[in-house]
Amino acid sequence: MAATSGEILNGDGNKQQTINDAEWLLKQNPQNYAIQIVTLSSAQQIQDLVNAQSLSGFARFRYKSNNQLRYVLTYGVYATSEAAEAGSQLLIEKLQGFNATPTLWVRELMPIQKSIRTTLQY
Repeated sequence: MAATSGEILNGDGNKQQTINDAEWLLKQNPQNYAIQIVTLSSAQQIQDLVNAQSLSGFARFRYKSNNQLRYVLTYGVYATSEAAEAGSQLLIEKLQGFNATPTLWVRELMPIQKSIRTTLQY
């Protein structure tokens, strides 16, 4: 089952989705799975993408690669890889704001958590 998240209104009245943070991801069972949606170069790009969605349950973290910060958007927490794979098939049909259909990646949370611990979060 996917985790849920709330939403807030930003200053000009547009809906701004809340995104779970790296600390939230660290609290999840490392043997569970999440769906990695996209890696982008800024936190604002992640926020803009999430704001375009009609779903909740997103989380983000950042990591350093080649001396640059990268921001990763994930969705949900699933008990098994099979459940996450099934979730990714449903998610692909609901995602909005992409120029092309994104390739989703089912990932175990343990390596995600390891990546979070090696990069200072904000």
